[in-house]
Amino acid sequence: MTREEFLDAWASIAGTPPNPEQLAIMDHTQGPLQITAGPGVGKTYALILRVLFLLCVCQVTPSAIVLTTFTRKAAEELRLRLQEALSRLRTKSPELRAIDLSHMHLGTLHSLCWEMLTETPGSRFRHLQPLGALERAFFIYTTSSFGKSNQSDIDELDRELASWIDKKTYRSLPSRWQWVKLFTTAYERLLNDQLDCASFAGARPLYQRLMHLVEEYEAALRQRHFTDQTLIQQQALELLRSAEGTSWVQGVQHVIVDEYQDTNPLQAALYRALAAAPTHNVCVVGDDDQALYRFRGGTVGCLVHFAEECQRAWPGCEVRQLSLAENYRSQSAIVEWCNSYISVHPQMSLPYARVRVAGEAKARTGTDRWGSESPPARPAFFLSHCASRRVPQRERSQRERKHLCGGRAPAQGARSD
Repeated sequence: MTREEFLDAWASIAGTPPNPEQLAIMDHTQGPLQITAGPGVGKTYALILRVLFLLCVCQVTPSAIVLTTFTRKAAEELRLRLQEALSRLRTKSPELRAIDLSHMHLGTLHSLCWEMLTETPGSRFRHLQPLGALERAFFIYTTSSFGKSNQSDIDELDRELASWIDKKTYRSLPSRWQWVKLFTTAYERLLNDQLDCASFAGARPLYQRLMHLVEEYEAALRQRHFTDQTLIQQQALELLRSAEGTSWVQGVQHVIVDEYQDTNPLQAALYRALAAAPTHNVCVVGDDDQALYRFRGGTVGCLVHFAEECQRAWPGCEVRQLSLAENYRSQSAIVEWCNSYISVHPQMSLPYARVRVAGEAKARTGTDRWGSESPPARPAFFLSHCASRRVPQRERSQRERKHLCGGRAPAQGARSD
């Protein structure tokens, strides 16, 4: 299938052709790509378009594509919409029936890491049993030596350690269950932030004590053939960097990551390890104004510094940056009010505030896939990352939107990205 045939078929099944930004995302097939996408700008539409273009036009095998998102629900929605779109494309080009989406690595990063550990030939982690949150709590409670030393100096160090983790002063040792919670928080931060443990332990006796407890915990896990949800990702990274992970690095041609603003340094390192083979085809989508999961280890810095990290990992590579800025979700009055509200704040005049000069946009008219003329689009502001830009607001019929929502008519106010 050629590019023109694909776009003709896509326009006939989706109702409207992609906008120029979505076409640019589709056409970028080599090198790192960073996409800035605020709410309601057709982000999922663009991701599905890109994946299908790779499969149908570039003839990338499904097993060579990794597509991850943050939640299982979002992953299932992506899967359903891909299947729906591909089945409709097959009515236009029967040769596409050979594409089997079940071979594509689509899901959350945790599920992908578990697949790596358990299905990679020669993996030294294949025998491990994952602990759930409650099981891990009981495991730490029963195996940790915290507060059990019967030595006053170590007990005092444990008290200081608890105070340092919890950012409040403990006059005596916390309870064992309190320590379980504190240790879990500290351990996840150590792994997620990818700290240099040797340098960290040498900085203060307090940190050395923490690293001793961490090593004790990991040794107990190994002895009993267990792992936990955070350690799974660290072990997957170790696997990718070893000889056993070569099949993954060489087999994956495209890595596509949704909701990248909620990743942490460990997860970012995992994605770069998957895309280590030239030409480093990793595509990330995110919005630094929607970073919500710091309490789960996510940091917006992974998105903000994506280009720098790629260039540090792969010197000489060029990172392309694109933005989706055309709003498909909100009525123009809503977006214009938000624009006027945010724009009055003094912070909008600071040098680092990404503000686009508002300009008039011509209203679009056209014919939808049902043959009726669509009404003129009304000018509307769309704010992304404190950036204002006057863009046309597309009017979509319920039947057009149905195809973009995986064959289901969305409820009023439902997400359309």
